[in-house]
Amino acid sequence: MTDELEGRTVVVTRAEEPDGPLARRLRGLGAEVLLLPTVEIGPPADPAPLERACAELPTFDWIVFTSARAVWAVADRAGELLAKRAGEIPAGRVTEHPFRVAVVGPASRAAAGTAGFGVG
Repeated sequence: MTDELEGRTVVVTRAEEPDGPLARRLRGLGAEVLLLPTVEIGPPADPAPLERACAELPTFDWIVFTSARAVWAVADRAGELLAKRAGEIPAGRVTEHPFRVAVVGPASRAAAGTAGFGVG
C-alpha cells in the first residue's frame, strides 16, 4: 500500500539527504517529509579530553562503546599514540590492550573487531 501515510508529516531527525533511503521510503508511503537533523557528527571542539583518555587507556579496566563512530575515534587516536610509543602500530588499529571491551549493538561490535578491540 503506497498511501499508508497520506496526509501525514514525518520529521526525519537523522542527517540524511532529501533523497536518502528513509526519506524516500516515507515519501513512497505518502508522507510529507521534513528533514531536521538533530545530531552533528564531527571531531570534538576540544580534543584534549579524548587525548587524555586515550593516553590513559592502559589504566582502564573496561571501555564501553555505544557506536561505531566512537570505536573509530578512540582507535584512531589510541593507534596514533601507540604508534608514537612503539613506532609500528598503524592508526585505527589497536592490537593489545589490558582492558575489557563492551559494545552496544552489532555495528559497534563489528567496528571494535575491525579496530582490534577484542569484545568480551
